[in-house]
Amino acid sequence: MSRIEELVENTIEDFCLEFLKFPYLCYTEHGLHAMFYAKLLDNMPVNRRIIRVGDKDICIVQKEYSMAHRQGESKRAHWDIAILEDTQASDKGNWYDFLKLNSVVEFGLNESIDHLERDVKRLSHQESGVKHGFVVHLHRYSRAVTRRDWVRKHGRTKMQIEVQDEIQSILRDVGGDVIAYFALVDSVTGTKVGPLRMDRTSEPLLVKAR
Repeated sequence: MSRIEELVENTIEDFCLEFLKFPYLCYTEHGLHAMFYAKLLDNMPVNRRIIRVGDKDICIVQKEYSMAHRQGESKRAHWDIAILEDTQASDKGNWYDFLKLNSVVEFGLNESIDHLERDVKRLSHQESGVKHGFVVHLHRYSRAVTRRDWVRKHGRTKMQIEVQDEIQSILRDVGGDVIAYFALVDSVTGTKVGPLRMDRTSEPLLVKAR
């Protein structure tokens, strides 16, 4: 039986490969969340999609699940996609608010490197309560498709090699065991980059279809 985190990572890789082929399936990042949620739940074996905690049935994949700790903020933030551990206890008050997390996936669509760094820091925080943290950083470049896309002349836009180097630097400095995925589609030049899998200890790995 596959471990939960392996199912999550396989789904991420397939999702990134699909993004390179069809980058406009979703208008916003929230659309990506919804599509990934559906694909991940579909990839889970039927007998693992629901976990039993006390006398309650709970879906193993959760959207906008609360972080375990405020991490210096005024209130607890929420994870984009959280995957629960399949064994839980309900012996504490408000236990549903503090379930154990196997994995968390944070997304960024056309977001700055600062956004990715914040996600990495939150996932690697000692009070995150997350066993396996993943960041998925996706970019679309265009001129006439949508104003939501970046264009080459945009001040925030950097060449792929610069972004790759910055992600690796963040992972080495503050990333802990967080794994980052990066993919880019440029409708202006017709080029595609990635998906690249990166962590703090090894060189970027080009993801290929299984």
